[in-house]
Amino acid sequence: MIETTINAQTVNYLEGKKLARMIKDMVFDKEYIVRIFNFFTDVPLQDVERFAAEHGITEETLKT
Repeated sequence: MIETTINAQTVNYLEGKKLARMIKDMVFDKEYIVRIFNFFTDVPLQDVERFAAEHGITEETLKT
């Protein structure tokens, strides 16, 4: 669900694992900026929370 939503408007595919790594490291590849924006704006909050839990991303990291 997450990958389908974040990649809907783009050509280059971003896998959930890579998105999780970028969020954890707080280092974002400009190539994926639209997908990162889509993650925080188009994905329902409960799915963001589930994604974060599955990938070990803390709530504090998401708030940063």
